[in-house]
Amino acid sequence: MFEKKVDEGEHVIDQGDDGDNFYVVDSGVFDIFVAISGQEPKNMGCYENTGSFGELALMYNTPRAATIIARTQGCLWALDRAVFRRLVVQSAFKKRRMYENFLESVPMFQTLDSYERMTVADALESRDFKDGDTLIRQGDLAKDFFLVEKGTARIAMIDVNDPGKEVDLATVGSGGYF
Repeated sequence: MFEKKVDEGEHVIDQGDDGDNFYVVDSGVFDIFVAISGQEPKNMGCYENTGSFGELALMYNTPRAATIIARTQGCLWALDRAVFRRLVVQSAFKKRRMYENFLESVPMFQTLDSYERMTVADALESRDFKDGDTLIRQGDLAKDFFLVEKGTARIAMIDVNDPGKEVDLATVGSGGYF
């Protein structure tokens, strides 16, 4: 990782260029411009003393999707393509291995072969919840499948005799699902 000082008005990346670095904002304000269908570039937002950009071109080997221009002097930290890809691949491998091991302990997934388990592991998205958070409400459209990695989840339904109360149905722990 190397430091890159920028001046006001400096183009950090230009839409359509090949990707060379991934950038993390240390300080400064950086405007995001995107030109769509040959129109004049539109300001789509900015990074103010925080944020990162440039990963898409490096991850997918595509041209830059936006132009980033320094509105103020600033400081960026940059990773070159090779280091960025190595870190992303290592991180993805560690995540996959962790989820594959977890899935092996879940009875529902024990009959899957390793390729099928790997496919499921790649699709998993970890989310953290605080004690008391509601994940699904009775009557909500079912759009998520939850696997409990750690902790417990309380499953309850509205009492048909007293709609102001809930009736506990189950508690699901690590390896459980709903």
